[in-house]
Amino acid sequence: MYDELLTLYKTKKQKKEKIMVFSFINNFMLKIYQEFNIDIFRFDINEYVDFYGYKDQNRVLASDLLPLIKNAADINKFYGLSKLIAIDLPLSQIYGDNNFSLQKVVSFYKYSNADILVLNIEHNVLELVNKLSKIKIPVIIYARNNLKNDNKYYLQQVHNKLIEAESSGVVMFILENFSSTFIQNFKSSILIPVISTEKDNKTDGFYARFSSVFGLSDDGKNKYLNLYDLIKDGVNDCIVDNR
Repeated sequence: MYDELLTLYKTKKQKKEKIMVFSFINNFMLKIYQEFNIDIFRFDINEYVDFYGYKDQNRVLASDLLPLIKNAADINKFYGLSKLIAIDLPLSQIYGDNNFSLQKVVSFYKYSNADILVLNIEHNVLELVNKLSKIKIPVIIYARNNLKNDNKYYLQQVHNKLIEAESSGVVMFILENFSSTFIQNFKSSILIPVISTEKDNKTDGFYARFSSVFGLSDDGKNKYLNLYDLIKDGVNDCIVDNR
């Protein structure tokens, strides 16, 4: 699958065909998504942490995620979907004795039944990415500018890491909270797609995080539905009607 995906995504970039990536927080969403032209369903560990009350993503274990992801892959096949499942790799699965554990990562990938692994560039995973590419496991690199930092030195460091990641064999990048200028400069420097959360027609695709798009978080720039307020209204109507 690795070689096919790498060729596919490079071709889409060359032809300027947009790639759509949507996150999902539970398997019910896959049924809703099935009729739409979405390329990849991503299980976003940051979103999972926000919804389920973890202190941070470093506390998430493989055993927390694997049942959900395995079922997602089964549902995907049940509905006859040609969508790909991408899963963020929990930090706990990367590091063994102060170093990454390739065996643990491969084991997690196989048991998850996912198609693609998503790794955070901040976790110093480039050597791991290189080894995964050699054994034909597709990897998406994810970078998030948490503080929306516009410091030139910081952005140059990120840019350099991402460039190095491409040479390590990743098939795609997902960037969040970076400026359009940064994204365009980086996009023009590489051959594989750069997907972002920015509403910019010049990007290679769009990453739609469930909680943002459907109004369950404070991020209003990508909101297409205010589900939070709709649920509150529904709760209120139910209580009023049944008192």
